[in-house]
Amino acid sequence: MSDLLEKIKELREITSAGFVDCKKALTESNEDIEKAIVILRKSGASKALKKSSRMTNEGVVCINIFENSATIIEINTETDFVAKNSEFLNFAKKVISLSESINKIDDLLEIKDLEENTIKENLTNIISKLGENIIIRRIDSIELEKNTKVFGYVHNKYEKNIGKIASLLKIKADTFDEETIELGKNISMHIAASKPISIDLENLDENIIAKEKLILSESIKSSGKPQEVINKILDGKINKFYEEVVLLEQKYIIDNETKIKKLIENHSKKNKIEIIDYKLFILGD
Repeated sequence: MSDLLEKIKELREITSAGFVDCKKALTESNEDIEKAIVILRKSGASKALKKSSRMTNEGVVCINIFENSATIIEINTETDFVAKNSEFLNFAKKVISLSESINKIDDLLEIKDLEENTIKENLTNIISKLGENIIIRRIDSIELEKNTKVFGYVHNKYEKNIGKIASLLKIKADTFDEETIELGKNISMHIAASKPISIDLENLDENIIAKEKLILSESIKSSGKPQEVINKILDGKINKFYEEVVLLEQKYIIDNETKIKKLIENHSKKNKIEIIDYKLFILGD
């Protein structure tokens, strides 16, 4: 085998680029492997930019709980096939592992890995390699303070901490005994299953409440019932709405009977606990 063919083979193993692209890059670089890699990366970046306008409706949600914080990230792909690809999942694991205390995508993209490559460079390379548009769509984080702990849950898992739905739950407690830890795990699972949009009534967006009341009012008006009866029906339906979307008002999925706020009250008789914050990412939401 000639030296050029040997170098083409080596370059293909390093970059996973095609035979013709590798040969062209080696010719342009006077058969210098390092320079050829740079040329291929540049052309790969160009291809990646062309792919960046394509729709990304699949992908993964991933979480990582660090010593003093926790992060949740959604990374989108064009197809479920690529979302399950081992190289893409390795990329997702790298991203989430480097995301400690970060809650902005721009900041995340500038973080460097052990090889001194930024997340942005890693993203460009994986787009070029897998041939699909891939985007880091959103990121959020939770910071820990004294007497707080974060629990996480992932649903529809591809791998540990990577799936299609993920939640983080921050709890404050006097002590984190075995029973409290188990409760934290279960409530984080409840969040992923029940999908609340607010911790409590006080923090529920007033615009959401007003919109729901308007929709319900319009549907009841046509019933022809007296206004007093309509008001009672409306109150009942609004309370039902709160039970669907407010975490503390929801019924605990383990027994489908006890409200989360009652669960917290009962547990607090032995060990005072409080839900401080939560994050919920649903793929494509």
